[in-house]
Amino acid sequence: MTHPDPQQQHPTYPPPAYPPQVNYPPVGYPPIPDGVIPAQRQSPGPGARNGFGITALVLAIVGVVFGLVPLTGFIALICGSIGIVFGFLGIARASRGVATNRGMSITGTVLSALALVLGIWGMTITFQAAEKLGKDLGALSSTSQPRLATPEVSAPTPVPGQIAGDGTYVVGTDIQPGSYRTTGPAQRVIPNCYWTRNSDTSGELSSIIASDITQGPTTVTIKPTDGAFHTSGCQPWTKVN
Repeated sequence: MTHPDPQQQHPTYPPPAYPPQVNYPPVGYPPIPDGVIPAQRQSPGPGARNGFGITALVLAIVGVVFGLVPLTGFIALICGSIGIVFGFLGIARASRGVATNRGMSITGTVLSALALVLGIWGMTITFQAAEKLGKDLGALSSTSQPRLATPEVSAPTPVPGQIAGDGTYVVGTDIQPGSYRTTGPAQRVIPNCYWTRNSDTSGELSSIIASDITQGPTTVTIKPTDGAFHTSGCQPWTKVN
């Protein structure tokens, strides 16, 4: 007896064909172009680095505002100097493609230069005004205070054979040559008797022939060749010969 083949009893059929799986984009995103699968999408790159250009423009605006007032020119000078640096850094970034605000960087650099000029102008005006004010105050104080007249020290009326007090005496006119003696210094806070023999009455140091400061009795010989004799802080001089 013949048995039927098991394969003939249960024929095999190929599996049904299903449509390929498609990854649809989420709601709100643009459709995927033909020929591009989601795995091939590139992640977005880092954002543009525009900080230098923005900083340069802000500093420039602040510097120009303060530069319009001469008294705050030093602030404009500082902001303008720093703004120029940031402006050039921003231009360099834009040239490398890192930043996208090349125009802003250029504008910040130009305005920072203007702020720098205004700062220098303001500081110059401020210093000149301060100098002029100091001169005016000095002139005002000098004119407001009355000047005290300082009488010239002149020799008192000479007494024959005596030198009565402080002064400069011309030899041969006011006093005669000879030896003169004093008992010492006059009664003062600092008791010093100072005298000089001079070649003339110019008062220059080069005209002094001899000098001394004493605190006791002193004798001085005035020669006929002397031009003058000066005494200060001494008791009266009396001619002894």
